[in-house]
Amino acid sequence: MKKTQLVRSLALVSILALAGCSNSGVSISPSSSDSGGADGSSDSKALSVYDVAEACQKAVEKDLNKNNIPHDKLFVHATDVSETHLSDDDFDGPLKGSLYNDDYSGAFHFDCETDGSTTKVDNFDFPQENFRVDSSRNRSQQTEVDPNRLDPDNDGAGRAGRDDNLGITYHNKVDWQFLEAPGKVVPGGMILNRTNGSSCSTGFIASRDNRVFIVTAGHCGNKGDKFDIRDSRGNTLRVGEMVESYVERHGQGIVGADIGLIELYPNVRQYVDSALPMNTKLKGWITPQEAERRNMEICRLGATTGYSCGVFVSVDKAGQFYFRNIMDRGDSGGAIFAVDRSGVWALGVVSRVSDYNKTLGGGMEIASAMRHWGLTLHG
Repeated sequence: MKKTQLVRSLALVSILALAGCSNSGVSISPSSSDSGGADGSSDSKALSVYDVAEACQKAVEKDLNKNNIPHDKLFVHATDVSETHLSDDDFDGPLKGSLYNDDYSGAFHFDCETDGSTTKVDNFDFPQENFRVDSSRNRSQQTEVDPNRLDPDNDGAGRAGRDDNLGITYHNKVDWQFLEAPGKVVPGGMILNRTNGSSCSTGFIASRDNRVFIVTAGHCGNKGDKFDIRDSRGNTLRVGEMVESYVERHGQGIVGADIGLIELYPNVRQYVDSALPMNTKLKGWITPQEAERRNMEICRLGATTGYSCGVFVSVDKAGQFYFRNIMDRGDSGGAIFAVDRSGVWALGVVSRVSDYNKTLGGGMEIASAMRHWGLTLHG
């Protein structure tokens, strides 16, 4: 592999499918007829920083493949992009990327332009100092994520997506499989929407006066929907109903705020455990901006993929933020918390996952909801 300049104009088949609950119908699968915004429409005003990174990464991958440049791991960095860089209908780079293969490891530079349906990349520059001295070593000899910390064979996610594992510090599905049928209301545990037949994960437990709620993703149900929990023997128990549900959609995609409350019935409170199921006490709640400022590790619990942690990526709009993780459909609504030396802080609930990359997802902050509804956090 040699230092090279590549210029290509590429049509993007589909930018991003953002998923919510399993079987919830809030996302679309990419197809050859899809183009445009994050939900497959032709309106590109729904573009986010994450959309831009995904669009540019897809274009880069196609260009590398067409020029027979192998890549084991490829990541386009969107950390230098903010909403101020995005006009109503387009983005004009540059971005930075990282490429890992037998010959090359490190950052490279390129320009990227996208209007949400058509993406062009050009001016690739691969610094000579990032080429490996020993290009004969094989993939198995390269430094990988510690297998004791990350278990992709057991993650239950991303089999159809592209999981690059960049920025992920921990994942474990096996030891957290009980979240699929916890027999109680617990952060990360499965909760079944019996009204529409979907499933989500429990977020945090909070209260106001004598009322107790699950704080979860708004797209997990509509007002009045009834919810059950299930135990390991298949028994179910009706625990509550959704009393608040707020979702900003564009077509079938979620493009903004995504928050809801499930009120728990008084007679089922004996089946509620508000603590995180790892004997860790919450210090309180913080905003995504504070988590980003403090460079905190972001962790998440969900019924589909268990327990996973990774680095903070960016703040989006309307309370949304992005972070590295392993997550999938059915994890929606699950508890997201930020960790540093000060302790563990409630941060948000799972809102969006990508069918292209199960290792980069979106959360919805809970800070605004706690203030707006006057809630007290438990746990």
